Amino acid sequence: MFRRIDENDLIQRIQRRMQQEPRDFTPEQIEKMLRDMGIVSDDFSQRVTVLAEQLAAGRITLAQWKRAMQDEIRRYHLTSAIIGAGGLALAGASALLIARARLITQTRYFNQWAAEIESGTFPIDAAARLRQRARLYAGSGWATQAESFMNAMGLPTLPAFPRDGTTQCRNNCLCHWEVTKLEGRGNWDCRWVLGVAEHCDNCPRRAALWNPLQIRGGVIVPYNRAGLFR
Repeated sequence: MFRRIDENDLIQRIQRRMQQEPRDFTPEQIEKMLRDMGIVSDDFSQRVTVLAEQLAAGRITLAQWKRAMQDEIRRYHLTSAIIGAGGLALAGASALLIARARLITQTRYFNQWAAEIESGTFPIDAAARLRQRARLYAGSGWATQAESFMNAMGLPTLPAFPRDGTTQCRNNCLCHWEVTKLEGRGNWDCRWVLGVAEHCDNCPRRAALWNPLQIRGGVIVPYNRAGLFR
């Protein structure tokens, strides 16, 4: 089982390693990274499923469920960012910053859902719906991993990542970035590649306009934003 990351342990390590040089990853390292991410994502889904069932059955209170879910979401994004950075031995301050930035958005979404449950808008005894909604939060961890991975390679923060919730397909997005390093410092071409799926309106638009998204000298070349975001 992939070891769960303790935030205090991460912070202590980061204090000794504030800056990370950009690095290249071998195909084998990328394959392991994705395999580890799959393990962590599945583990998160299982844990939040159990919490949903406990809440629906009345074995835990709403307050206990909220605290447990917030803890699971926090740990999940920290671990995802570290995986994307190449592991705990390589993760620097940026991994923590990426995780915390994603947490701001995900915590806002979660608090809105918790408020729906508290008000009775979302039925607390609907176990199947609770399980399904809770498992949706697994998708955003892949966006955290992808952003941390790009950052570790030396790219600036891209305008969006699959499953970050900025497309109409939200956390169900199956697209991915294809990145090509060019000659010269900070020069990249990034292409939004459609996954094998029925697409929302935003993703084909991204595939057309970000073909490629150009980065020159470490700066993203301006692009037309129309239709790219939900």
